[in-house]
Amino acid sequence: MTTRSRPFPRAPDGSGYDSLVKIRTVSLRHEGGQRFAGKTGTDRSIVFGEAVATNEYSPVESIVASLAACTAMDVITILEKKRQVIDRYEVEARAEQRSEYPQVLTLVEVTHIVEGTVVLEQAVRRAIDAPVSNRRRPRARSS
Repeated sequence: MTTRSRPFPRAPDGSGYDSLVKIRTVSLRHEGGQRFAGKTGTDRSIVFGEAVATNEYSPVESIVASLAACTAMDVITILEKKRQVIDRYEVEARAEQRSEYPQVLTLVEVTHIVEGTVVLEQAVRRAIDAPVSNRRRPRARSS
């Protein structure tokens, strides 16, 4: 089954919205300096900024952490479906960012550490590659 990312997802029969596509939203409010308070569509709060002491999140570190978490959730789900017995699973992500504007990420490395009593290397490789190969590139638009 293939799901497609579209600005306004519709069900295959053309009626209503596609239940296989989740719409994710966030609203950010500038609170001065580099601080932004956000509220997600699921009513979660997050604060972005530079103050580590008050636990403000770095937007770029959040992207790297989210990439690692999304990948890990996909991979562990696939490994469980393949009946792999995992005792330890960790994901480490490292990203390089330009120091000048635009401060884009120029390299992202993701390392999966998998240990278990029933773990086939080929199953792990396929689980890691599957989320990447089966996804369309998301489209971004700004308004």
